[in-house]
Amino acid sequence: MSVRDSALTGELTFLEQVELGEWLIKRRWFASKAREVASFGAIAAVTVREDDPLIVIALVEARFHTGTHELYQVPLGLRPQDEGWSEGVIDTVDGWTVYDALKDPAHGRALLEMMRAGSVVESAGGVARFDSTDEMLPIGEPRVRQMGAEQSNTSLVFDEAAVLKVYRRLEPGVNPELELLRFLS
Repeated sequence: MSVRDSALTGELTFLEQVELGEWLIKRRWFASKAREVASFGAIAAVTVREDDPLIVIALVEARFHTGTHELYQVPLGLRPQDEGWSEGVIDTVDGWTVYDALKDPAHGRALLEMMRAGSVVESAGGVARFDSTDEMLPIGEPRVRQMGAEQSNTSLVFDEAAVLKVYRRLEPGVNPELELLRFLS
């Protein structure tokens, strides 16, 4: 099965644990830099855009020697390697470049469209729900840029008018920051 076909089914076994782990621990939002990680792996995936370039939201697990683990949301982009994509590259596999989809303005615009539409994507790997808390989302083809310094999340800015905050580390329950924002608005 090709890399693209595997990604479409939510099967990410083509993504090497070593490359994924090396990429992940270099991210500013990776919370456990001081701990020794026993293994990394994509444990679930939902393909949210099947058109090229492909977008797959992966649930990545960092497992520690103590028996504990952390979960991270990693939107992945896949492009044919001959396109020469170089931003946020995680690995190249069988002629495909696998990269952090949030580095790609085309993916940012695609995510914005899914938010506008209130899209729900279901697959064997899970459900991805796209909601907006604001009716003032930019229309058309907005300029997309990643916000400067990442902390515990990654934020995309659309036309300097709206921000999409992607929470990277996932924990059970409602994210405390999201709960506070809902309360304040």
